[in-house]
Order: sequence, then structure tokens, then C-alpha cells
Amino acid sequence: MSSLDDFNKNQSDIENARKSNENKHPTGLEPGYKLKGPKGSITSKPQNTGDINEFDDILEELGLDPKIYEVIQPVEVRTWDSMVDGGTRLYYYKAKIQSKQPINDNDPDYDALLKEVKKVKKPKLPKVDKNDSVVIAWSDWQLGKPDGDGTEQIVERLNQMIPDFTHYVKELRKSGKKLKNLNILSLGDIIENCSGHYDTQTFGVQLNLRDQVKVARRIMVKAVTEWAPLFDNVVISAISGNHGENRNNGKTYTDFADNHDVAIFEQVQEILSQNPKAFGHVKFLIPESELSATVEISGKVVGLAHGHQFRSGVSLKSGKYAFDKGIRWFAGQCMGREPIGDSDLIVTGHFHHFFTISNRGRWFMQCPSVDGGSTWFKDISGDWSPPAQVVFTMSSEDKMYFWDNLKFLPYKS
Repeated sequence: MSSLDDFNKNQSDIENARKSNENKHPTGLEPGYKLKGPKGSITSKPQNTGDINEFDDILEELGLDPKIYEVIQPVEVRTWDSMVDGGTRLYYYKAKIQSKQPINDNDPDYDALLKEVKKVKKPKLPKVDKNDSVVIAWSDWQLGKPDGDGTEQIVERLNQMIPDFTHYVKELRKSGKKLKNLNILSLGDIIENCSGHYDTQTFGVQLNLRDQVKVARRIMVKAVTEWAPLFDNVVISAISGNHGENRNNGKTYTDFADNHDVAIFEQVQEILSQNPKAFGHVKFLIPESELSATVEISGKVVGLAHGHQFRSGVSLKSGKYAFDKGIRWFAGQCMGREPIGDSDLIVTGHFHHFFTISNRGRWFMQCPSVDGGSTWFKDISGDWSPPAQVVFTMSSEDKMYFWDNLKFLPYKS
């Protein structure tokens, strides 16, 4: 581009700014991004320098995760002499972007989900002053598991969970409850996997690994597309469970980051990013390799842990046993000054039954599984817990009893 062309473009931008109001961006330089599958383009928000070579901050400003997307060179830099504050030269960056790890390019189901997501529109919600939240724990779906009543009934329960949750929210609002935020806590073991976890696993599973992932992904997208429009803010937190690990002869052979329980959510995140107008308010918290995470909900710190890191073993008094092991593990996290050690509420999975207790102002909540039961565990213990997922509300006002309205979904399982 010649200096004359550059000068003419700058003058055109200035003239466009004069014709619009001072707070608008010049025509053709409106900040934002466009995505089509794993590729797209960005226009940055106005910057104060034209010498930027690292673009992670720019991607984050636009709501894109630099862990997922990268800028492709060359990058075009456009200048604009703003009329604000006596005249300031601003710089806009325009570039193509692509997913660092394009996934499922040839997956018809993935493409179908993209089309469905793009149709969703976010309605205008009434203003809510309070910072109260709804929390639902997705724990131990075990998709592919043959035990109990099998995977078909697991899917039936999860499908019913979706409208039941919507009904739960609407009924609370009818009663006067002001609910601003939705937090989905995924506690691991979303899939059963196919080998390495117990002796008869490969012979017994009812879905191969690809289909386990596909079914989980579809249920998640279906749930979020129905629930997200109901809230101002949505945060989806996901941690790893033991069944998401890649194992050989009972032992993990890759690393903690390589886990299907979190990889599925990265796919869901990429799918939802294709419709930023409807899902721009949906944020994801996915640890890189840590087995636990913390998220702030209505002013409280909530810790997530699957539970397999509490040390292995079996007890006939499974509820108290899970608590004892969890408390010992939690004490170690506190002593080690780990982030989860500051939690007001610890939410766990793994043990497939519900149990909760308060200890010195802190809460421990053990969440049930949605599967129909474990033949092995029932045979050795006689113990069994009804399948369900836990949903409750959290308030920013009550310091001690900050969670309430606990229900088990689906209502009929």
C-alpha cells in the first residue's frame, strides 16, 4: 500500500467518524470476530500502538480463548485519528484466525450441532439486582455403562433433566426468587470409556468411545442451548474424572491433561462460540491439567473435585466414608495453600450417592450418579443410590446457609 493510499484511507476514516458520533468506530473497523468452523477473522478494539506482535490479549478482549485460537500472519494494521480528547491516533488490527487444534472437521454430528446452535437467539431478560445463582452438578453420567438399566436409561434421564431444570427455574421465579446466574459444575466421569478401568469393561460397554463422546456432546449442547437464554451469566466448570483417563492395563499412560471429561467441554465451547450473540455470556472454566478447580458463585468459593484423588477403597458406610476421605484430602489442600483450600463449599462426585455435611461453616456435598447402579458395588455391599443430578440455589446474602432449594433431577427417574 502506498503512502498516498494510506493517507486517503486515514482521511476517509476520519470523515466517517465525523459523520457518525464520537463513540462509534470507523466504517469497516467495527471490533469483533467472525467464525466459520475452525477458521475466521477478527478486527481488534482500538489500540494505542501499532507495534503489537503478540495477539493473545487482543483475542481475549474480543472474547476468544488464545488457548483455542491463533492469529494467522500477515496482520493488517489500520490507523484512525480519533476526534476524542483533542485527537488521538488509534490502531486497529485485522487478521485471519484459526483453531489451534481443529476438531471434528469431518464429523456430521458436529456439523449438525453447529447448525442448531447458530439458530438460537438470546431473549432480552428483565434486570436482576441480586447476584443469586442456580447451580446444577453434572456428576458421573458414565455414558456407555451396561450396569443397572444401561446407557439407554441414562440418556432418558439426562434428556428429562433438561426440561425439568427449566421447570425448576421457572417455578422459583414465580415464587419471587431473583436468579441472575447459572453455574454448571461437571464433576467428571461423563463417559464410561472402553478399557483399563475394570476387567470386563471392553466386553461390556454399550457404546464405543467415539459414540460415548458424541452422545455426551449432544446432551450438553442441548442443555446449554435451552438453559443459557434464561440467565444473564452462565459459567460452565469442568474437571477430570478417572473414567475420562486414557489407560492401559489399569494405569494412565498419557498425562492428567489428556482426559475425555474435559476434552468434550472444549468441543462444546468451540461449538457455542459460533453464535456469540446468543452465547457470548457463556464462559468456560477448564483446568489445563489440575484435578480440582474453584469458581466464585454468588460471592462464595466453590471447589470441584471428582473424588478419585481421595485415595481408593470401599466401605459399606459409603456416605461417611466419602466424607472422611474428602475431609482428609481437603485438610491437605488447606495446609498446602492450594486454591481449593479456600472453598466455602466442596462439591464432589465419584461415589455415586448423595451426602452432605457442614463442618465449621464449610460445606461438603457429595453428588449422586445418573446411572442405574453398579453391579459390583451392590454385590459386595448391598448399597445402592437412586440415580439423579443435584440442583440448588446460592445466595449472596446468607453467610452460613448460603445454599437452598435443593432438588434431584429428573423428578421421576
